[in-house]
Amino acid sequence: NAMVQFAEGEDALLFKKKNMVYRYTKTSSLEAAHREMDICKLAADNDLFPMLGMPVYDEGTGLLQITMENMDGTFYDLKNEIQRIGGVEAEMLYKQLRNKLISKIKELNKLGICHGDLNKNPNNIMYKGSLNRGYELYIIDFTTARKNVKGCTNLKLNSVYTFHRTQARTNKKSPPTSTVRKLAF
Repeated sequence: NAMVQFAEGEDALLFKKKNMVYRYTKTSSLEAAHREMDICKLAADNDLFPMLGMPVYDEGTGLLQITMENMDGTFYDLKNEIQRIGGVEAEMLYKQLRNKLISKIKELNKLGICHGDLNKNPNNIMYKGSLNRGYELYIIDFTTARKNVKGCTNLKLNSVYTFHRTQARTNKKSPPTSTVRKLAF
């Protein structure tokens, strides 16, 4: 059961062991490490971030280790999975997930956390679950996060997420049609 590196981000190395992910980042300072640790704890305490235990900072190396639950994929992956299901049921499920996401963003705002990277990197919104068990959304990677930033927009709530709903063929000769539904935040 060795730890296996499975991803390398712009600012982090990720290792997986069993059902946990270990994220290592090189922080710019002790102050930056403490800021990220405090924000991670606040986000985890409010069910926004899937952190396990407390972050560990090594002053000698400047490395910050954060342990979190292994996720099933990104919000974008989940959106594509739901789109493959198709139909009205998929559209309703997507609306529910979109509303969960809006709720998570509102909670971030209420806590005074400015993530700083959600608009640029949608992979920082992850999910855990399945169609049968239901889905839970989480926000990850608080490296650039700050507290109480005036004018912070965590996610542009007016941005448009597009959902394609495939409709059944009216007869065997005609191809299925796709209706683009714009589900705006």
